[in-house]
Amino acid sequence: MGSLPAAVVTKRFVTTAGVAVRAQALPLIQAQLRAAGVEVVPVFAAPASFFGQILPQGLFDVALFSWVGSPVGSWADVYGCDAPINFTGYCQRLVTADFDQADRILDERRHSRVFNRADRGLARDAPTIPLFQFIFTAAYDTSVGNFVFLPWNPFWKAENWWLAE
Repeated sequence: MGSLPAAVVTKRFVTTAGVAVRAQALPLIQAQLRAAGVEVVPVFAAPASFFGQILPQGLFDVALFSWVGSPVGSWADVYGCDAPINFTGYCQRLVTADFDQADRILDERRHSRVFNRADRGLARDAPTIPLFQFIFTAAYDTSVGNFVFLPWNPFWKAENWWLAE
């Protein structure tokens, strides 16, 4: 008697259409997961459908997207129990409590201590898996004062820039 074939698990990887780096990443992900017995079915959706319907309604097995900078005023909105943009459904009451507490602390040391505790809980549970990080760079002359680099808006607060004499 021959051995039974290994069970194959199929997962829909949903991402936004038109993003070259995601189109390049999916075949690499497919190959690695296929070796582990997971078949990846790529689904490319228009950004409006992806962010407006697919993510909020949980219509995916795996979602491939990125936050550019902080997505909201608080990470509790992303990882808190029943949070408005918690697309993973992750719920760890202690992590949620830590994020809520950190949002109310003004003292930098106490805030860091509580936020790091929440971060350790996230690292232990791994509700999301960072695959890669884009490198953003900016070049500017040191005579430009008040320059702050934000990757999603290189001219952020440009009205407050000034030139040194």
